Amino acid sequence: ARENMRQSWRTLLGELEVQSNSLMRAAFDRYARSSFLLRRALAWPSQREGVRRLATPGSFALCTPTGSGKTAVAEIAILQALLSGDSQDGTSPLCLYLVPSRALAAEVEGKLTKVLRSLTTRNVIVTGLYGGTDWGPTDAWLTADEPTVLICTYEKAEALIRFLGPLFLGRLSLVVLDE
Repeated sequence: ARENMRQSWRTLLGELEVQSNSLMRAAFDRYARSSFLLRRALAWPSQREGVRRLATPGSFALCTPTGSGKTAVAEIAILQALLSGDSQDGTSPLCLYLVPSRALAAEVEGKLTKVLRSLTTRNVIVTGLYGGTDWGPTDAWLTADEPTVLICTYEKAEALIRFLGPLFLGRLSLVVLDE
């Protein structure tokens, strides 16, 4: 029982709660409950290490095999970045989630929308840029005063930063590179 408690999401997220606000604590609590209901109450060793790294400042890479829980760590990192307060320039934070393919971008967008909607009462924009001519300077996420997760392919991100970087890079709080 002690080992299960030590490996539980609730215990693990409790380590992050020390440095969090009430909105983030509530979201972490909902995440732990949701994980329990989905029969994923225990965190894998790679997930525990990833969350421990989220408690320390700086960047890190979590390189583990497929199916080892990297997505859960990314979800927690996104929650932490979006709910920790305003970005460096005083605006609502922006998380950039980069994926290698359009199919994966659509999948991640759907999943993150569902996950974030159930975890926080704060309005969070989850949107994607991953095909065709689907972006421009008038896009709502660009000037929105709400936390935003932008999912795009590497190519779209490069073009976006090149052409519109000055308009949003000050909001950038987190970059997740998937696969």
